Amino acid sequence: SYNEKINPFSIEDIASRIHQHLIGQFSLKEYILIGHSLGGYIALAMAEKFSKNIKGFGLINSTSFKDSPEKIENRTKTAEFIEKHGAQFFLRNFVPNLFMEENRLALEPEIAFVENMGLDVSSSTLVNYMHAMKMRPARDYLLNQYEHVLFIGGENDLQFSLEIQQKQLNVLRNKEFSKIMGNVAHMTMYEAPDQLQKLVYNFLKSIITP
Repeated sequence: SYNEKINPFSIEDIASRIHQHLIGQFSLKEYILIGHSLGGYIALAMAEKFSKNIKGFGLINSTSFKDSPEKIENRTKTAEFIEKHGAQFFLRNFVPNLFMEENRLALEPEIAFVENMGLDVSSSTLVNYMHAMKMRPARDYLLNQYEHVLFIGGENDLQFSLEIQQKQLNVLRNKEFSKIMGNVAHMTMYEAPDQLQKLVYNFLKSIITP
């Protein structure tokens, strides 16, 4: 039920939980992070807090900048919408817009798959993530602090302007494996899977076997 209430949490809380799981459950001393969208915010929080354990990180359709005042207002309105209508109704209306309009017909199965991924997400959880995202700080300094950073964007991403994406790409120490892709919006893993796979593979290979 979307009336369910859970304790608020932050992006930093989620980052700490994932880190503890990696070093506890999997006994990892070092690891590489790659996060898409919200996952990128979490990856940045982990890169800031657990730098001794992280060999590199990647952002896919994400940003290291904090939310603008307009974005914060939009997240607040989205949270109110979810509380009123429920998570599933929101996702059915929100997910298709993450894909470039020209790609939607061909990717209908992928869109349905992404929508179904949210069937078990409570409205309370989604609302808390909206508030957590708008409260996160800027972490763009990390893009230059780490030697190994991957940045993948989409020219038609409605979530992040091309200018914001280019600013982040420009500060990387090594841009060899990073790219802002054409004919792609916010869902690169579905809209350009082969290109993304190649870039991620080469990025990981450059860290593991330099």
